[in-house]
Amino acid sequence: MKLTCPKCAQAFETDGKAAEAVCPGCGAAMPLPALAETIAQRPGVSAPLPTAVVSETIGLEPAAKETGTPRHFARYEIIREIGRGAFGIVYRARDPQLGRDVALKVLIAGEQASESLIKRFHAEAQAAAKLRHPNIVPIHDVGIHDGKHYFTADFIEGATLEKLLKEKLPTTQIVRLMTEIASAIQHAHEHGIVHRDIKPGNVLIDASGRAMVTDFGLARNVEVESSLTRSGDVVGTPAYMSPEQAAGRVAEVEERSDVYALGVLLYEMLTGHPPFQSNSLVALLRAVIEDEPVSPRTLNPKADRDLETICLKCLEKEKARRYRTAAALVEDLNGGGGGADCGAGSGLRPLRAPRSLRRGVGTGGG
Repeated sequence: MKLTCPKCAQAFETDGKAAEAVCPGCGAAMPLPALAETIAQRPGVSAPLPTAVVSETIGLEPAAKETGTPRHFARYEIIREIGRGAFGIVYRARDPQLGRDVALKVLIAGEQASESLIKRFHAEAQAAAKLRHPNIVPIHDVGIHDGKHYFTADFIEGATLEKLLKEKLPTTQIVRLMTEIASAIQHAHEHGIVHRDIKPGNVLIDASGRAMVTDFGLARNVEVESSLTRSGDVVGTPAYMSPEQAAGRVAEVEERSDVYALGVLLYEMLTGHPPFQSNSLVALLRAVIEDEPVSPRTLNPKADRDLETICLKCLEKEKARRYRTAAALVEDLNGGGGGADCGAGSGLRPLRAPRSLRRGVGTGGG
């Protein structure tokens, strides 16, 4: 099956057997068959898809840019499209009842959505709705309008981490952002939720600079056996996948898979790009599974040495060698050195300790 990515316009092929197709260029995930059919069955339609075409698939007209007149969906007034995720289109909308703007996410395939796609869409809403944490975007309303599935969340005024990473970040900001993101993921884990798609595009930065984790579209509820993902499916965004995800070993995907993805985020903050990159999806997945990452300080000699050690521990191929929990990662980020409570056992040097006290201290893994 030939597809064209609606985000970056790169053409690629997929066998159509998995639930999603993943663009080898930008890593965007696209649900199948919904989006693939939307593109393939429209003669003359090329990607990136115009807003009006994509909106048509869910029965919404975009807000008129010329007049600023919003369209309505349920009780919400659509202001403009702000993004597209794995399963839905996200709009900035006005909730007249609450008197505030919200992020409205509508299932991209509308009434033609498959049962599995609908289940995944609601799984995202249900996963996020059970989480209440200052660094997780909260979910509010979940429902169906004219046969179209949707939910609403806080509208975050700001940008994504992806945009922020275009700039070189100081060590203090890296530590703060990683602490906030990892704390949010730890909270999700404590509630039985594995995110499975941690990446810069799924982290929002609000007006105060706070990191907010969003998009639980591929989240797995470990408390409930899920039939939404078949063994052998590759789920996530390739450059941020753990080796077990890249290999399609679905049964092995758990909390430490998210820890790996947190390591990829940290690597990108230190070097400006993920540890593995390729124009070929097959080559990228193989690198994630088999290759060792280049040490961050080789690429950026100014990168903090302790953050490099923490990062490489997250990126271990063997799960047993990574941090056992995101809380253990937070502990080391904040100079705890991997105490017994967090279970890291890393022996890392405290980030905030005077350098005179760090000399000669080991950085053993395990």
